[in-house]
Amino acid sequence: MEVEIFFDIEKEIERVADTLKRLPWYREQGYTSFHTNLPKQLTEQSNRAEIASAISAEFNEEKYRDYSEHIQKVWSEISQNLIKLKEIADFKLLQKYTIILTKYGSGGSYNSKQGVVIVNINFRSKEQIAGTITHEIIHIGIQHLVDQYKIKHWYKERLVDLICHHYFSDLRKMQDIKEDVSVVDKALEAYFPDIEAITKEIWEISI
Repeated sequence: MEVEIFFDIEKEIERVADTLKRLPWYREQGYTSFHTNLPKQLTEQSNRAEIASAISAEFNEEKYRDYSEHIQKVWSEISQNLIKLKEIADFKLLQKYTIILTKYGSGGSYNSKQGVVIVNINFRSKEQIAGTITHEIIHIGIQHLVDQYKIKHWYKERLVDLICHHYFSDLRKMQDIKEDVSVVDKALEAYFPDIEAITKEIWEISI
């Protein structure tokens, strides 16, 4: 399994611009400013020039390089662990992932169509970063079913947490989700590792 790791000012500008655009959605889901971690002088009305100026003033490659080297060092172990996910029917495990390092936005995010994982190195220590990468790769692997069955955000997060805990309990703590997500636990207990049956059950119960 291959990995490419990227970081640069332009990607940080895109990350911040995208996060600012999505702030209403983040608030709707219960996230706070702590979870979206942006330069203090920026607002939802900030333009691209203001974003670029704020990022350029803060940008220093040292921490990015440190994390990049660490991920390269542990990637072999991460990719070997990920092979366990082949046990899950309909899980899409890719042959190559792109990891983008950031200091802004949420702790982690992903683009399932492009196999991109974005990890916030200000939210996670080097020792914790493998857990975040694994969490986002699980998101990528089940996103086609999340879309098909219109799984709500926090149900999706709980499902990913449970899968991650089942295979990699030492890598990452489960999130403290305020919503009632017990339907996810029940569906997983009944149908695991049939991920399509699980997502279908969650959809049927929640409609």
